[in-house]
Amino acid sequence: MESRRSLVAATHRVTRVAIRAAGTPTGVLDKHSKDIGRALATPDLRDWIAAHGGEPMSMTQPEVARFVQSESEGAARLSKAAGIKP
Repeated sequence: MESRRSLVAATHRVTRVAIRAAGTPTGVLDKHSKDIGRALATPDLRDWIAAHGGEPMSMTQPEVARFVQSESEGAARLSKAAGIKP
């Protein structure tokens, strides 16, 4: 069992994504996206994220949707391989 936990711990990464409620006006989404992009472009924040093992990214709404879908599928495969039941 320990090897399964190690597998999961070694391959899982933490991702932070700003998600808004369905129906949020496009203007609000665009403003949030631009604000987050500007913050992620600052050297201090990029350095802090990197120092904590992160990789700052800025994605469009469709890119985020594909990323979340892909990560969810990968986590499901990993959980299944580790014998973790939903």
